[in-house]
Parts: sequence; C-alpha cells; structure tokens
Amino acid sequence: MLNTRNFRCALVSATILAAAQLGGCVSVLPEAQPPSFLVRAPDVSPNVVGTLETRVVINTPESTGALSGAEIAATRDGGLIYINGVRWADSPSAMLQSGLIDVLSQADGDGWVATVKSGARGDFELRWTIRDLSFNMDESVGVCDVRLTLMSAARRNVIATERIRMTVQSDKKSDEARANAVAMALTRAAERTAEFVLTHATLDNRPERTKPRPESERRGDVVPEPMPEEDALIGSEDQA
Repeated sequence: MLNTRNFRCALVSATILAAAQLGGCVSVLPEAQPPSFLVRAPDVSPNVVGTLETRVVINTPESTGALSGAEIAATRDGGLIYINGVRWADSPSAMLQSGLIDVLSQADGDGWVATVKSGARGDFELRWTIRDLSFNMDESVGVCDVRLTLMSAARRNVIATERIRMTVQSDKKSDEARANAVAMALTRAAERTAEFVLTHATLDNRPERTKPRPESERRGDVVPEPMPEEDALIGSEDQA
C-alpha cells in the first residue's frame, strides 16, 4: 500500500510533468509575424468635374466581418481567404471616407462637405455600406462594392440610392499586386461616389425651407379683412 508521503510526492511529480509538457506546447506555437507590405489607397484623381452648391455630411462607411479589419481579403470558388503578408495601412472605411471628401473638396461651388463626427449640420447626409472589398482570384480583379444612400438631413427621407461595383484588373500573381488592385478599386469607388453626390445633392433636391410669415403676423397684429365692394353687397341683397 502507498503511504501518504509517497502519494504526495507522486502527485507533485505528476503536476510538474504536466506543467512542463503544457509549457512545451505553448512555446512551439507560431508567433504572429508583422506584415511585409502595408497597403494604402492611392490618391484620388484631381480632374473632378462638378459643382457642389449644398452642404453634405458624410458618415463613415459601414462594414462587417472580414471586411472591417486590417487583413486584405481574397475570394476563390466562393470561399474567403486572406492575402498573405499584406495589411491595410489604415482602416479601409476611413480611407474610403477620406478619399470621397478629397474629391468633393475639389468641386466648384459654394457648398461644402464634412464628416458626421465634426458635428456639422448640412442639407444632405450620405450613408454607405461596404458590401465587398477583396481580390477576386477567379476573375483576377480587385473589387470594391458599395451601397449608397443619400438622405435629406432635416426630413430624413431618401433622396437617392445606388449600388456601385468598381473593379481593377491585375494579371500579376504577387500578393502585393493583388492588394494594390483592391486599394485602387477602393479609390475608384470614392471617385464614383463623388459623382453620385454631385448628381443628387443639388439645390433642386434640397427640401424647401419654411417661408417666413408676414411681418404683421410675427408682431401679433390682427390683419383686417377686406370690405366687400358696394356692387357685391347689392347683388347679394337682390339674391336674398
């Protein structure tokens, strides 16, 4: 029979052995490697044609799941993977919003554009959602698919909606080339969104402001009713 002292020694030895084995398992796990290539969206084109006469507030584009992180996605046969060794240098939603503001800031006219976080109050508000931002390996194209909704800032009614899908071809097989194609598609989406805003955020589509009341009504005066003409009174009496 195993006495108490021997039993305790055996229990301690088993615990130490298990801990050593567990520590060995943890030490051989691969550590996360820093990306070898950071991708930033190219600058938008300076050749913007359009006039902005209204005030437009831009929301940050919404995105979910694999499209919202630093990894750059790729699709193949309907499946989703990540491109090895490359990462976004900034949030893709932030880069898309920044690109749009850069384009609209170059437009002619007395209007302006601002972000929602600035607290500015405008005539229109843009809401948008990134539906796809990846490299399609079956078609060898970078894709940026965005859903756009322009709303009246005051009445909250929808002025216009559109879905855009911009693609950039890349026949090169390197991970850097594929990631750059996605980044270029993002920039093209910002430029196309600017065209959407310039087309629909116009003075004609802006809700009419409430017309001011006459000065006498603003003072609270009683406006006298016009007296009927004499002929009208006579005629009325004849009919009676």
